[in-house]
Amino acid sequence: MDYKIPDEQLKYYVFADSANTLINKGDTYDEDVLDKERDRITTDLNNNGYFLFTKDYIHFEWDSVANKKINITLKIKNYASKYSDVSDSVVESPHRRFYIKDIFIRTDFVSKKADSLTIDTIRVDAYGKYSLEKDEPYYVLHAKKLKYKTWVLLNSVFVRKGELYQLKNVEDTYKRLQEIKAFKSINIHFIPADADKLNCFIQLSPILKQSYSIEAEGKNTSGNLGIGGSVVYQNRNLFRGAELLELKLKASVEGTKINDNSSNNTASSQFNTVEFGPEANLYIPRFLIPFKFSQTREEKLKRANPKTIFTGSYTYQHRPYYINNNANFYTRYITNLSFGYTWKQSERVRHTISPLVINIVKVELLPELSDFLNNTIKNKYIQNSFSNHLSTSTRYTYTYNEQDVKKKHQSFSYFKINAESSGNVLRGAYDLINGMQPNTLEKDSLGSYRMFGVVYSQYLRADIDYRFYYDVNEINKVVFRFAAGMGKPFINFTSLPFERSFFSGGSNGIRAWQARTLGPGSYSNNGQSNFDQYGDGQLEGNVEYRFKMIKQLSGAVFIDAGNTWMRQPEVSRPGGDFQFDRFYKEIAIGSGIGIRADFNFFIIRFDLGIKIRDPQFTEDSRWVIQNYNNYDWRAKFTDSHNNQAYRFLAYNIGIGYPF
Repeated sequence: MDYKIPDEQLKYYVFADSANTLINKGDTYDEDVLDKERDRITTDLNNNGYFLFTKDYIHFEWDSVANKKINITLKIKNYASKYSDVSDSVVESPHRRFYIKDIFIRTDFVSKKADSLTIDTIRVDAYGKYSLEKDEPYYVLHAKKLKYKTWVLLNSVFVRKGELYQLKNVEDTYKRLQEIKAFKSINIHFIPADADKLNCFIQLSPILKQSYSIEAEGKNTSGNLGIGGSVVYQNRNLFRGAELLELKLKASVEGTKINDNSSNNTASSQFNTVEFGPEANLYIPRFLIPFKFSQTREEKLKRANPKTIFTGSYTYQHRPYYINNNANFYTRYITNLSFGYTWKQSERVRHTISPLVINIVKVELLPELSDFLNNTIKNKYIQNSFSNHLSTSTRYTYTYNEQDVKKKHQSFSYFKINAESSGNVLRGAYDLINGMQPNTLEKDSLGSYRMFGVVYSQYLRADIDYRFYYDVNEINKVVFRFAAGMGKPFINFTSLPFERSFFSGGSNGIRAWQARTLGPGSYSNNGQSNFDQYGDGQLEGNVEYRFKMIKQLSGAVFIDAGNTWMRQPEVSRPGGDFQFDRFYKEIAIGSGIGIRADFNFFIIRFDLGIKIRDPQFTEDSRWVIQNYNNYDWRAKFTDSHNNQAYRFLAYNIGIGYPF
């Protein structure tokens, strides 16, 4: 490709970025590619001070040559302007590069017509500190009382005095101001001040500080109906630092479907699962730490968009477990407290670390269920799931996301890894104290220490989640997902806590199984109890083909595969442990179809899954799909599984995509 650019300075910047050109020798001629090349050059020049440059100055000429080939010449015209206000004559001149002069931030802008004539002005430096110096670049304007601390505003502004105009800085400012969720509208515009200077005007219209909302949901998971709702209060500027306080009061009920032997084994259900409790979240748009960073480090952190997050919740759960179709209720009280930090390393990479996460679980059991757990089940893993425990963990999350929210159609990858440690430092400290002063801290009969009278968990845990979204065209997309995880409990609590264990099935997993009914491994309870099934590790893979149907409706066809496993063999759950020579034979496979209703602000999803391969059977009988119409096989299963019929189908309702 040849270039014809009369402006020598502009030519320099075009050539400097020519390695990224989209037009290469030997490529097929494509007008869309040419237009994208115009956009690319325009963006690059806009990021090098050329504020007035638009793609209209760029055009292409081509000459045909032999063998169906053409030569392309890229031309960029000089800047065109009127000779004078009273003349229609146009004169051409080299394109100008602009520098930033002053930045004016209006915090309570309504409209030009409704704007107040009396406006107070505060001059501040780049760190939001008040200044009387005349050359300070930032001016904060307000007609009413200033509602925001000035450093909060300046922390979100990347346009700087004396620097070249850069479109990227403007876009980053827009993005950051939107992320603090304090303004309903944001407008940034520039006005030439001198021959090569621009004044920047940022107009912010504040959103209501306080708001209330009511949320409701309905769900249907494999025939188990439920309803729920919450009352939400939000304060978007609690301490004048754009902090977001969110208070929720949540409640839900769900009906569990059981078999009733007294009515010819027909299914019956009732709303017998109750859950409610308060939740509080506080988001602070900065690192809240007991020390200060240097100004250079603070400057880098501005682009990292740091946040400090405090969360707390208390949940009351009242649920049944059916033993031989007799309801045995238990009550669980769950307290969660945590604080953490999140920040961006780049546009694609985000880090989140929670130095302290406290989880306290207290359980109350009816005598019948307690006796059944201790005398019949004799499974330490399930027993520990129904016992009081406390976790004090540290968690880290790394997220890589290639998605560009500006592009509606694109192919991209998503990767997330979580790592967690709980109780290990605490156990070491307790052992150290006892080593220095023997018998200072007592252990129980199982060799476990207690905190506040409750045994605390001790484990390591990690999981990964990789997804690839392949955009075939505007109406077809294929999504691939792989997830895996493993946890290792240690001496103070011999199993992973109920809430940190792995499970399979459900609306976001292997959708042909109800949540927590698959596995571990090839284990089958033969219909003797319906305790939730968990494991120490998990493997899962999914492929989903998504396609547009009509208007807001889309369809999906999917295949899910995976299972959970225990790390060690258990007498009470034979076949549930992970072994390299057989784990691949214990992969469950489900398939199905789905319908999605996309209302832009949320998506309602209906999925129907069907079991294809079920690892609970012997190795030569796991392809259960061949027995879908085999009523003799169904009858034999029911007889051997405590009158529980085999369910090939599972219905799921969800909000949003499963992945």
